[in-house]
Amino acid sequence: MALDTLAIFLLEIVSLSIDDSKSLSNTASTGAGIWGSIFFIIGVVMMFMLVFVKKCSRIWSTYTLVANIVVLIVACILIGLDANTVTPYNTQISSAPAKIKVLKAQLALAILMLILSIVYIELYIYTAFHSLYKVSEAWKIVPYPPYPIIG
Repeated sequence: MALDTLAIFLLEIVSLSIDDSKSLSNTASTGAGIWGSIFFIIGVVMMFMLVFVKKCSRIWSTYTLVANIVVLIVACILIGLDANTVTPYNTQISSAPAKIKVLKAQLALAILMLILSIVYIELYIYTAFHSLYKVSEAWKIVPYPPYPIIG
């Protein structure tokens, strides 16, 4: 996720340095990869904090869940902006401007970021419900009371 964030940021800088805004749509030079990378890096930092902070891991995993939901929303926005710019050039593979090729790469990385965020959210939900299920099953296995009653 960290490498994906760095690549999106760098591709946006390359995209902004190629100025073909005369012939492209108005969403071609928004800088969405730069401001989106700010939110992506927050999600990356939260994941590192989840790994390195041993105390209160459930709280940190919930914070990371919220950060990944924000990453999911920002990735959807970035996908929408890049797809809007790239769509008219779908049939022109070799003759597309250089900026479109860069934005296609950024679109692919934004889709990867979306998938990684969805995977974390699914793992969080699975782990949360799995741990709740195990606790509720533990009460059914142990007969109540666990020791014989005398008298």
